[in-house]
Amino acid sequence: MEAKIIIPFRQLIELVRKLNPKQRALLKAELESLPSSNHDNPDFIKVLSDCPDYTDRDIERIHENRKSIERWRSSQ
Repeated sequence: MEAKIIIPFRQLIELVRKLNPKQRALLKAELESLPSSNHDNPDFIKVLSDCPDYTDRDIERIHENRKSIERWRSSQ
């Protein structure tokens, strides 16, 4: 049987602070044994590095285009 509990992050931090040193060590070991996130994945990093670079002017054009599209949508 499995039960899931939703605990707000701040409350979780408070609970961790109340652990004794041995319990904290066990928690730390457990967390370190978890698989790493996608940020450590070389393929993920390669995808990010292959993405296009946008200049400030490119970003400004994107915002202008979005505004134009929104105006067009609202006039329909």
